[in-house]
Amino acid sequence: MTLAHGAGAGMHHSFMAALAASLAELALRPCVSNFPFMEPKKEDPILLLWRIKPFAAAITHAHENVFPSLPLFVAGKSFGGRLTSQY
Repeated sequence: MTLAHGAGAGMHHSFMAALAASLAELALRPCVSNFPFMEPKKEDPILLLWRIKPFAAAITHAHENVFPSLPLFVAGKSFGGRLTSQY
């Protein structure tokens, strides 16, 4: 499962860490990463709504290179959920 965070907190936020741990206990293998706007060179999160390429690349990488034999699920919290539904 690729798991996208919200606009206000990245992949290391306590909620995201707890969610990833809970999913792992259910035998789901979550892949988490930060959106580019969370990194030191910040990008406006609203602009990212119109640029799904980084998100699609993460999903493709997870499916083809990390867990190629497993079914793929995509999910997100808040902003990550909106981007997931657009993808």
